[in-house]
Amino acid sequence: MSESIFEEALRVVNTDRRKDYGDIKQSLDRTKALWANYLGIDDFKVADFIHLMILLKVSRAHFGLKRDNYVDICGYVLLMEKYYFGEENETEDTSNN
Repeated sequence: MSESIFEEALRVVNTDRRKDYGDIKQSLDRTKALWANYLGIDDFKVADFIHLMILLKVSRAHFGLKRDNYVDICGYVLLMEKYYFGEENETEDTSNN
C-alpha cells in the first residue's frame, strides 16, 4: 500500500524539506519577515503566512483534485503545529509570531 496524503506530508516536512531548507522555525520566521516587509504589515504573523499558503492550495484545487495540493495543505498544517504547538513552544507565548 502506498503512503497516505498525511504520511507523505509528514515525511516531506520532517525529512525532505528540512534537509533542503533547514530549521522549520527559522525558515518560517524568515519567510514571515519577508512577507511582512513586502506587504507593509507590521503585525503579520507566521500563522497569516501559513493560512495564505493553504488558501493558495485551495484555490489551485478548484481546477481539479491533484494529490500534491492536499499533501501541501497537510504539510502547512504540520508546520503550523510544529511552530505554534510543538514541544519547544509549550511554555512560550507565540501570540506575536
